[in-house]
Amino acid sequence: MTDRYGRLQRQGEAEPYESVEQLRSLTEQQLVEKYDSWMAHINKLPLGDKRALTSRAQTYMDELHRREMVRQGDRMEKLTRSLNRLTWFIAGATVVGVILTALALIFG
Repeated sequence: MTDRYGRLQRQGEAEPYESVEQLRSLTEQQLVEKYDSWMAHINKLPLGDKRALTSRAQTYMDELHRREMVRQGDRMEKLTRSLNRLTWFIAGATVVGVILTALALIFG
């Protein structure tokens, strides 16, 4: 059996860990598939063996969480910019309202 890099892999030997660059280049679907694959493998093992391998599956879940946090951060930045524009618009409208009220009182 060969691994994804074309190297021979003995039966029962784990895949090499991905580098951060490789992990980030995976699509979300690939991350979910790898997580599900590891969890299916882990669920077949006795309890004592599961603990050591769970961190490997957690790596994929952590990357999914990191991506979601990045998306949420982007949405929060957009929301902040929108609220900032709205604040300036309201401040401008307030100034115009005060000027019109003052003009109405002066000339009115």
